[in-house]
Amino acid sequence: MRLLIVTPALGTTLGGGERYALDVVLELAQAGHELTVVTSTARQEADFWQGSEPAPTAEAQAWPFRSYHLPIPPFPGGQAALFRRRKLLALTDWLPAGLNPFAPYNALFPHLPDLPALLADLKPDFDLVHGFNLSWESPLLAAAAYARRHQLPLVITPFAHPGSRSARWNLQRREQRELLASAARLLALSSSEKAGLTSWGIAPERIDLIGMGYTPYPAAAAAPDPALPARYALFVGRASRDKGSFEAINAISTLAPSTELHLVLAGHVDADVAAHIAGLSPAQRARIHTLGRVSEARKHQLLAGAFVFLLPSRSDAFG
Repeated sequence: MRLLIVTPALGTTLGGGERYALDVVLELAQAGHELTVVTSTARQEADFWQGSEPAPTAEAQAWPFRSYHLPIPPFPGGQAALFRRRKLLALTDWLPAGLNPFAPYNALFPHLPDLPALLADLKPDFDLVHGFNLSWESPLLAAAAYARRHQLPLVITPFAHPGSRSARWNLQRREQRELLASAARLLALSSSEKAGLTSWGIAPERIDLIGMGYTPYPAAAAAPDPALPARYALFVGRASRDKGSFEAINAISTLAPSTELHLVLAGHVDADVAAHIAGLSPAQRARIHTLGRVSEARKHQLLAGAFVFLLPSRSDAFG
């Protein structure tokens, strides 16, 4: 098949969604499908408001498919100003279609000013259009317009997290609801995501539950890390409020010392999470271990040695 794939970001240095999308795209290329991928040059989430590099990474340049990498300009006022515009969109969502003066803000998440012209120049010789990520929706909106213009089926992997407290303003605005309604198929990663999409009015027969996939463990079992405690709960990914890191930290830090269970955080730690850890008592802090970003080999070593995996996320499709 000839596929046009549009996604806000792609690569191994971003979040799990971007790594998942890259794995899917690489599998499709290996299976012999002809791919055209349009994405940004973002290397971390902060690039969505700080601005991204003009050129893709060396990793991206080596991908075995045709790809276009668009820069994101810095947003005046940074993250706070960008997210204020998203809230304005949500607060004015009740206005009739076409009458919302803030509707142009939809193109800011993320802002890819070169995207419309790029898609306008792409020959419509595709069998379908596939878009990722409903919460950073400007590429999806552009992909949907391209599919509509050329009468191509649109498939969306939304990475929806219906349990999130921010779902109303981050995932359920008019334009996002219309995106979901316009798709020929929606691909859900978990039964909870499918149930959530159904609760938003999407017919269940239009949603395919495809699962999350997995990366096989290395053939050789990793030896435990002698620098870590013998019993630890493992949290993998960005330690942020929405991913349940506060709950994980509080659960471990309030356990009786006799349990000897520690918490290991593998991934970037947000500033408010770091401040929360710093505010614990010395005895509680001693049971929390922050490792920062780790390699794939290190991740497998940590998983092999963990007593339990702990990720009480409220903001992921798998949650």
